[in-house]
Amino acid sequence: MTAATSLLAFGPAKIGGDEAVRRVGRESQTSFRHVQSMTEGQSQMLETSSKELENRSKRMREHMQDAGGALTRGETRERWLERVATACGLSYRKAKSVWYREPVRLARDDLDRAAHAADQAQRDEIRDLRQRLAQLEKRIADEPSALAAGAA
Repeated sequence: MTAATSLLAFGPAKIGGDEAVRRVGRESQTSFRHVQSMTEGQSQMLETSSKELENRSKRMREHMQDAGGALTRGETRERWLERVATACGLSYRKAKSVWYREPVRLARDDLDRAAHAADQAQRDEIRDLRQRLAQLEKRIADEPSALAAGAA
């Protein structure tokens, strides 16, 4: 077989091959449109799921703030996160991911533990304020002359 004959012999096969590629391309576009319409139907469900995860992360941050309170004097953000993670029953890595809004999987138990820690921190703060108020009332009762001298 000469070069010219081999070209003639393989020429139509090549054209047929290109046509097959074009046909497959059209079929894949059709199936791609079908896939797009399927995802459009699911997009609302995915948006709802995404918003739920976003809300869950936001609530977790709020619970962490309540459980941790303000930074104490000389405390770094990392130490604060360690303290919050311990109080909320989270790993340091998960607490850091939540705090810095990194993608993280939050289980319902994580939220429940953090909510409980936030409630406990609030109860502790109220107890401490009541003790401080009782001490101040005692000091005022013990020193009426100091109070009278301050008013004058």
